[in-house]
Amino acid sequence: MKSMYLHLPVLHLQDTHVVIFSVVAHNLRPSVSSIDSDEGDLVTLCQQCWSADQDRRPEAAVILSQLKSLDRCAGERQLHSKSAKTTNVPQMERL
Repeated sequence: MKSMYLHLPVLHLQDTHVVIFSVVAHNLRPSVSSIDSDEGDLVTLCQQCWSADQDRRPEAAVILSQLKSLDRCAGERQLHSKSAKTTNVPQMERL
């Protein structure tokens, strides 16, 4: 999840006023296209946070809860992936 934040297009801008102006005046939002397609919940959360309608934006406590949940799920997937790799029986070949 950390790598996603490094790729947000807004973060390369030095002037926060440019970001604010872009969001308010031009209704621009960071692209979520750099997020892996299997991270659908993260994409949804990002879109909710950047909603122009403030009533659709989640509260900070909800965001924190969802991020913790996503982090746990990512950890479990990584752990499962590592255990699957270590328990594979090597392929045998006929001599």
